[in-house]
Amino acid sequence: MSDWRGRALVIILFLATVSVVFVLLFVRDNNEESDVPALSAVSGRLVVGVEPSLSVLAKRIAPVFGSYYPKADIEVQTGFFEAVFNRFLGNENGAMLFSGMPGDAERNVLDGIDKGYRLEPVAKSAVVCVVNSRVSRKSISLPELADIFTARKHQWREGEEIAAFLNKNDISLHRQFQAAACPEKDGLAAQLVDSDDELLEVVSVQKGAIVLLSLSGYAEVMKSGRYGSSTRILPVSPTGNDEPVMPSQYNVFTEKYPLAYIIYYLYRKDNPLAAGFGAWLGDQARELFVRSSIAPFREPERVIMLKSE
Repeated sequence: MSDWRGRALVIILFLATVSVVFVLLFVRDNNEESDVPALSAVSGRLVVGVEPSLSVLAKRIAPVFGSYYPKADIEVQTGFFEAVFNRFLGNENGAMLFSGMPGDAERNVLDGIDKGYRLEPVAKSAVVCVVNSRVSRKSISLPELADIFTARKHQWREGEEIAAFLNKNDISLHRQFQAAACPEKDGLAAQLVDSDDELLEVVSVQKGAIVLLSLSGYAEVMKSGRYGSSTRILPVSPTGNDEPVMPSQYNVFTEKYPLAYIIYYLYRKDNPLAAGFGAWLGDQARELFVRSSIAPFREPERVIMLKSE
């Protein structure tokens, strides 16, 4: 009887040992499969909040960073400034990419972030003025634009009414235009629509219409090819006494175009991957900006290899 009990005890201990080993192996294998790389300047996961006008470009750039650093996962989430900024404050986004310098109210809130934040200029874009192709004007001055979008100018010429439109959601664009054209005014006056697509749809059919879009937003919508013959860009003169300037990439980069503005990258100082991605945006990504509709903040470096005879 005692032998039977001894053998039973050995069997029980063996089965228990096998069970423990199986559990340990299972846990180890699962951990290896779901293991997330440690957060560093080139590894881990980062969510970047991006304005709609920059979303397509950001979604092209993020995988390029991942091709250089396979252990880094950059996710781009799109939203207008207020939503993206609130997610950043709630630490849902580790970083954000947006148009123009934050206002005083936003800066005051950011100053309360534990361990601080960094704000880096990475690219340049511009406000683009698009009119219906039947509008008589071939160019416009910055003071005239200010008068139009503050309801002080109503006609292109006698008998030719102006119809001004804005994307109601793109508050950042409104802010950039107002800072450049009419900083003394409290707000802008125009008919409001829901999207950049709707802006170009309206301006393409309504005689006398003028709309404001970001350079990148305009470029993306125009890829459809639907509005090329019914709309055109107006070159802008800073004062009306100088030569009108088109929002070409070169004129935006050199800031000859009077409605050019800076695109900023905002991140928390204590997030190493956000810092690493920001450094890459300001350096290696400059060539990617050049290939897009917007301009880099700094000119890309060009290396010329000289061969000796």
